[in-house]
Amino acid sequence: EECVINPVRCTKPAPEDITVNLEITPSLVESYNQEHGTSYTLLKGAKLENSSLTIKKGEYMSEQSLRVVYTDMSEFQNGTEKYILPIAISSIQGGNGLISENTSKVFLTFTSEYKANHVGFSRKLYTEQLTFKSSGFTNAMEELQISQPVITEWLADSEIKVNVAIDYDKLELYNGLNGTNYQRMPVEVSLSHESLTIAQGSSFPTEAFALKFADAMAGLPLEEANYMVPLVLTAVNGEGAEMDEDAKVFYVAFNCISQPFAMETGSTAGTRIKDYSTWGITVNGSANSDYGSWSILFSGYPVDYWSTGEEMIIDFGSEKNLWFIQIGTSYGANYSYSNMKVETSVDGVEYEGDNVEVTPGNAIRIKIMEPRAIRYLRLTPTNNPNGYDGYPSGLRFYVAN
Repeated sequence: EECVINPVRCTKPAPEDITVNLEITPSLVESYNQEHGTSYTLLKGAKLENSSLTIKKGEYMSEQSLRVVYTDMSEFQNGTEKYILPIAISSIQGGNGLISENTSKVFLTFTSEYKANHVGFSRKLYTEQLTFKSSGFTNAMEELQISQPVITEWLADSEIKVNVAIDYDKLELYNGLNGTNYQRMPVEVSLSHESLTIAQGSSFPTEAFALKFADAMAGLPLEEANYMVPLVLTAVNGEGAEMDEDAKVFYVAFNCISQPFAMETGSTAGTRIKDYSTWGITVNGSANSDYGSWSILFSGYPVDYWSTGEEMIIDFGSEKNLWFIQIGTSYGANYSYSNMKVETSVDGVEYEGDNVEVTPGNAIRIKIMEPRAIRYLRLTPTNNPNGYDGYPSGLRFYVAN
């Protein structure tokens, strides 16, 4: 927005302060073009920030440099005109100096190469996994947040408005190009915002963007199927902004799969149960291992050994709304398991559960997909890839808040 040119100078030390006055001189455009065989157009959106410069007594040049300010940058956006800004010394006061015929003018020339700030979706495909059990979906979400859905090629010169819509007509195109069989979402889907605002100086919308689902999400067909919601940009409005034709469609895919009873997770949640004074624990019907009581696991002490195929049954003494199970393993992956059968029961007779694939390591964390009131928990390690017996070092349990 500003261009620094250079100071003015004299050929001898100034005998007194000299004031040099400068001005933009449009009449010099035609003579410049004739002399150089060019076709420059006068740049209109500019002015001199300091049209008078002073050379102090005894000095050769002014302390300040000439500065040009561009007041209207839109001239540079047409991409066709070549501009020129002729500046000349108009007069001087003091020092009895003379204006040099050869060096009293400066010509600033500009070549405009306009390029639009393209706006499009920040990605082409986003995939979300939906899981279900016989009782319904375990993550019947009300909305799906999508961070920074659209992006500009560079920081916005001014505020940009972007309109977004759902367009299921794009679904057939996607399936045809990718050999897939995504179906239209069988519940009503709406957008949290159909118009997004990108502020000046930013590349992303200020609004939090989300897909919102009708209450019927929990009643989706319980089958392994793939659904898709195609989004399109319908309009982009803002100074210098244009729609990116290669990024104007965004597909949000939902893959529905049958989820086992439990799953491994990298962290725990809920409230840890700390009172285990009334609990009971047996492995293969015995309350004691060869090296001590199994119940010391509740206090975080290790027990030798828990072998593959041995059923550990824990009686919580009363019903607990169990959510997370954490099993410590003192000696790491070699003494851990890659599979654990997790089963729960209310009466200690009828158990429900499934096999869970876990990552051997310093701790196994298992999430119960549907927290429920239970009294009995049955854990059975079903595979250790290294062939060692397990070496559990503690058991922790968390309930849903």
